[in-house]
Amino acid sequence: ALDENDEDLLWVRTDLADVKSALGRQLDAEKTYLHAIKVYEEIYGPDVVELMPLWNGLGAIYLEFDRYLEAEKAFSRALKISEKHHDEDHPGRAVCLMNMGILRRAQGQFLEAVELCERAMEIRKRVLGEEHVDVAYGRQALAGCYRMAGNYAAAEREAKAAQASME
Repeated sequence: ALDENDEDLLWVRTDLADVKSALGRQLDAEKTYLHAIKVYEEIYGPDVVELMPLWNGLGAIYLEFDRYLEAEKAFSRALKISEKHHDEDHPGRAVCLMNMGILRRAQGQFLEAVELCERAMEIRKRVLGEEHVDVAYGRQALAGCYRMAGNYAAAEREAKAAQASME
C-alpha cells in the first residue's frame, strides 16, 4: 500500500476528484479536492504548480452551487499560482482567467467578465491557434459574456466563430 502522502496517490486522488465531479458527485469531489490540496500544501508548500488544477476544479464546483465567495478564493489561488510559475502566454493562465471571467459573469459583473475572457482568448488564440477546441469553448464563454453585457454583435460573432470551428 502507498503512503497517504505518496505523490502517485496524490495524482490518483486528483484524477478521482475530476471523475467524481464529472459524474455529478460534487460533494465527494469537493472533499477529495480539499484533501489533496491539504496534503500537497503540507508536503510541497502552498504555491506549487500542481495545485493549480485542484484549485480550479474546486472553484468550478463552488461556482456550480453559487458559492461565489468560495469560488473566487479558489480561482484566485489558481491564478496566483499560474502567475508565479507560468509566463503570460501559458495556456494554464488562460484557464485561470477564463474561470474568473465565468465567475464574474455569474456574479453579474459583465464588463469585468468580458475583460477577463478576452484576455484568456488572446492567450489561447496566440498559443493554441484559432482551430483548437479550447479556443472554440472559450469563444462560447466569451459570447455569453458579451451577450450579458449587451454587446449582441460581438456575442453573435464569437458564437458563430465557435460553431464554425467545431464543424
